[in-house]
Amino acid sequence: KVVATSTVKIAPFPAALASYAFSPTEEKLASITRSGSLYSIITSSPEGKNIKTILTTQIPDYELYWIKKDILAIKTKTSARAPSLLQTMPATGGIPTVILSGALGFDVAWSPDGSTFIASSVGTRGYDVSLALFDTATHDKRADIGFATLTEKCVFSKKNALLLFCAVPKYTGNEPLPDAWWQGRIGFSDELWRIDTSTGETSLFLENSGFDMTNLFLSPNADFIFFINKKGATLWSYRIR
Repeated sequence: KVVATSTVKIAPFPAALASYAFSPTEEKLASITRSGSLYSIITSSPEGKNIKTILTTQIPDYELYWIKKDILAIKTKTSARAPSLLQTMPATGGIPTVILSGALGFDVAWSPDGSTFIASSVGTRGYDVSLALFDTATHDKRADIGFATLTEKCVFSKKNALLLFCAVPKYTGNEPLPDAWWQGRIGFSDELWRIDTSTGETSLFLENSGFDMTNLFLSPNADFIFFINKKGATLWSYRIR
């Protein structure tokens, strides 16, 4: 039996949300709203109160990330057909700083402490995918990861921000990525790897899985990894130690 003990009144947001991200340290929400041809980045409580506009732009396809208590990141949508723009900005508002621009098929994911991020991109042919590690503060590339896989197939460990787990396709094909994969025109058969980004050491956990993995996340103790098999949209787990 479930008994409701309290209710929270949710205030309406000023427009439909185009993208959103929660603060990693506070009960705050950042979101992108649209009004006509303008897009506003706002911060608020999760209930939609204390709304503050921190940036207004005409760029229509920003994706939003809250990477540290005081830093947001914004990135144009990923496509092998169009160059991307990645910027960071203060969570209180200010002029965005360009981190990277011009890459095709560009997607990112940050480490839990926000100090580094991984980025996948493709060359001019659209399907020769590569993965690299970058420093958030300096914007410099720290290392080439050495695996041909997409950012969406990777997850950082929350216990050790230097550890990265990635599902790596045995063959990525010759269709534009990630577009063709998103559209279901191609699928992958993945292996599961652990990568120490500080030393470059790698360990193979799962070979010839037959899974096309996405939406990876780890259990709190980092002893199980969970993922969605894109073939059939089923949830799976795998014990990694």
